[in-house]
Amino acid sequence: MTLRTWGGIAAAAVVALSVLAAPAAVADPSSPSLETVPVTVDASNQSGWWNPLAVVGDTTYFAYNVTATTGRHQVHLAARAADGTWTTGCLRTTAGACADFLDDNGHNQPSIVVDGSGRIHAFVSMHHEPWHYFRSTVAAT
Repeated sequence: MTLRTWGGIAAAAVVALSVLAAPAAVADPSSPSLETVPVTVDASNQSGWWNPLAVVGDTTYFAYNVTATTGRHQVHLAARAADGTWTTGCLRTTAGACADFLDDNGHNQPSIVVDGSGRIHAFVSMHHEPWHYFRSTVAAT
């Protein structure tokens, strides 16, 4: 090795040691925390394009698939209030039953949005069949 090579190695070692010896950064108090949702979701909840989450004020809304029968799922909506309590329910047909759809990983995941008046809109099961649209009858709180 040449003197120049040894100098480069020594400089790299000094940089590495100074990084290792630096004090750890203090965690940002506004960092998000991870919370497990208190519901069981279906294995078909897989996709990169869907938007199952909406936040309005202090309430978080989460749409997800739940196993119905073999090869089928229902779409549920959960709401997490500011105090951490959760409420859940299924998207209902006009007859009042929980809506039921074929599983199709990566294609039938629900997307939701809350409009300016507070109504929740859900778009679900949009592959190889007409897409299905649901809208809340009352504004989100």
